Amino acid sequence: MYSIVFSGSQAGDSTAILSPDRTYLAFTVPSLAPGNYSISAMFQTSTGEQIAVSNSVPFIIGSTSTPPSITVLSPNGGETWQTGTTQTIKWQDSMTYPTFAPVSYDIKLATYCGGQVCVAIAPYTIVKSVTGSSYSWGVGKTIDFFGTLVPDGAYTIQVCQTGTNTCDSSDSYFKITSAITQPTATVNGSPILKLTYDSQQRESKLTAIFEGTITTGNQTTYIYQNSAYILFTNQTGMTGVNTTIYGSGIITPLSSLDSVTDQWGRILYVLPANQTIKFTITSNSNPKIMFAGSYVASLQNINGTYTINSTDINISVPTNKTNNKTIIGELSPYITSVTQNLKVGDLMTIYGSRLNENGSTDRVYIDGVAITIDGWKGGGTSIGFNLPNLTAGQHNIQISNTYGMSNIIYFTVTGSTQTQPSITSITPSQGSAGTVLTIIGSNLSGATTIEFYSDSGQMMGSFAPSFSSVSSASLTFPIHGLFAANMTPGFYQVGVVTNTCAGGCNSNRIGFTFTAPATTPSITVISPNGGEIIDISKPVTVVLKSTNPYPAKHYINLLDETTAKSYSLDSLLGSSGLIFTDEQISQGRQSVVFNIPSSYNLSPSAKYKIEVCVNNICDKSDNYFSISAPTTVVNGTCGSANGVAVSSAPTANLCSSNIVTISTIGGTGPWTWSCSGINGGTTTSCSAPVIPPVVVSDDKYCKPTGGTWSSGCGSKSAQVAQAGVVLASGETIDLIKITKYVSSLIAKWGAHTVTCPANTNYRVCVENGNDGAGNYILLGVKVAQLNYNYSSPIINSNTQSNLNSVNVATILESVDLNDLINLLKLIK
Repeated sequence: MYSIVFSGSQAGDSTAILSPDRTYLAFTVPSLAPGNYSISAMFQTSTGEQIAVSNSVPFIIGSTSTPPSITVLSPNGGETWQTGTTQTIKWQDSMTYPTFAPVSYDIKLATYCGGQVCVAIAPYTIVKSVTGSSYSWGVGKTIDFFGTLVPDGAYTIQVCQTGTNTCDSSDSYFKITSAITQPTATVNGSPILKLTYDSQQRESKLTAIFEGTITTGNQTTYIYQNSAYILFTNQTGMTGVNTTIYGSGIITPLSSLDSVTDQWGRILYVLPANQTIKFTITSNSNPKIMFAGSYVASLQNINGTYTINSTDINISVPTNKTNNKTIIGELSPYITSVTQNLKVGDLMTIYGSRLNENGSTDRVYIDGVAITIDGWKGGGTSIGFNLPNLTAGQHNIQISNTYGMSNIIYFTVTGSTQTQPSITSITPSQGSAGTVLTIIGSNLSGATTIEFYSDSGQMMGSFAPSFSSVSSASLTFPIHGLFAANMTPGFYQVGVVTNTCAGGCNSNRIGFTFTAPATTPSITVISPNGGEIIDISKPVTVVLKSTNPYPAKHYINLLDETTAKSYSLDSLLGSSGLIFTDEQISQGRQSVVFNIPSSYNLSPSAKYKIEVCVNNICDKSDNYFSISAPTTVVNGTCGSANGVAVSSAPTANLCSSNIVTISTIGGTGPWTWSCSGINGGTTTSCSAPVIPPVVVSDDKYCKPTGGTWSSGCGSKSAQVAQAGVVLASGETIDLIKITKYVSSLIAKWGAHTVTCPANTNYRVCVENGNDGAGNYILLGVKVAQLNYNYSSPIINSNTQSNLNSVNVATILESVDLNDLINLLKLIK
């Protein structure tokens, strides 16, 4: 026997347990004042005789103000537990203990008095020295009461490590009551049934509306938002027809209530104890799936619970009915008769109307279970198929199509000569998505499908497994696929379907519990994860790792954490949330490529992260990444020199700003060059023509009214000499800037007016003199071969510094560029 001795005094001794490998001792620190100690290990015989003592080592005991490692989880306040029921007390201990020496706990029940635990009343002991983190308690039972139960009242639970002061209690009180008062519900006034029509006056919706009250009992009640049970009943009395259709009602409280969501995502309203809440319940049914007749609706019950995620309760409602509504309801199928007294595998024929017509797809249900039809369909009046595996006796059959369900007809099966599958056990008896199951039985080698049923026999789901082992005596396969992703945890009956019978053989069924996944699915952003520089002018790849099974939706966002803006990337692919297949999830990483639109106007100076969210689980890039400055594509553009006639190669204004000239121009013209684009922009070709020659064809001049030509304009030869115009072809006026030409021209020269007669062609004549102010004056205009009219221009004089060899005349008036080009062609 080993003990730990504190500071040499055995008053603080603590019994220790030796580890299996004899390398260390585990012990519980006794109740000693905080301070410095030394400890040593002592070995004793069973009679207490000391055999050996180890060396001493320093040891510090801290203040007891350190928060305890234990936390009470349930009951933690607000619960109501009924005497005699079994409830689970749960706690959590943050300390880790050796597996060979597990810690034990004592659980006590403390009376709660008006805001504080009743210190004058000692706590009752529920149990001592239990291990683990939970205890199933028969509510009201304690060691102290010796078989009797504690009285009704308010209490807290206290959990302590055995033999220590390391304890925790419920944060608030819970109630123990010997009897639970059940809630009740009533419907006020006359409920309403109304029929609405679509735009083509066809029946579209049958709506039942109920108003009433829910009165809670002596504890809080949680009512499901859409759990009211409504029945639409056919009052016509049709023989052999399903006369009642179930509807789910939506409850709307007429006063403000808190709400909560359970583990399956269902919304529940919180109704405090001993209160009456007014409500409205609305339920809709599709008249297209109903048979013609007169219908009423009735509210049967309302579903709720006393504790979130616990067993449901039904609040019954006194008998009530709405007014009558008559519907046409002539789109669903109708069965008149079926083949009777069949054996499994025989041909079954269903006769009726509206069977498999107007492109609808009929499904056949036997005893409420859909079966595969591999036979023929008879154009609206009959359906034939081989009868699947059924036990001898009476069964019912029903058909559904696009519009609704048919009536129900009964038929008799006399027997079967085919091999029937049978199940004797399933291992393990519970599991979640991914769990590998082994079914033991006989005649299983033709297995195709595994089916899950509720206790009431309703089909809840099925899937075709990927069998890892198949034999007549056993099947081994994992739970997977869409079925596993959508299956609600709970207890089911499992059956096997084999192909050894026509239409499939069904085995007996064995219980199995489908559990929630053992670990919470995770999501991790892999790339970009920080430090990257992303060029968003190119496709951007986001890599992530998700363990969320199909059909979970993944929402991917680009976060600008500098401006707190978020941009949805998954929506760029035309959907809200991305869904990965089971195969993609199993690969451990998924990648998606996005083209980031320029309309996002992302700034290179901002800090960015990628965020991925699924099922309220999110992950972001670990660090910021940045984007490169956007590149603008600029096409090559000609400068103002393009298209302007000149006498020598242009050197300026060849291309627009920031455009590169990619060819050298030279020679005697005409001249060409190219302007290249930037960042992949296009290249544009540019050119400048040579100034064309001006040919004078006759000698018609405008003279000033009341004046005479000066010596420079008195004759053709004099004008040629002064204006630089020659008669010989090929010689040109050096520069003429012309924007518009007229057939009637009026000009000013000092005190004289120059008038050109209408419809006469004129050429340029420049006076080698001035108007007395030093300005060279335009006296006349001559243009050869000009045969159309223009509006009158304004003719200005031009101050020139040197006119020895070049004379300039300018006519100032805007003109269309095409007019200018045509004019230049005419004056050649």
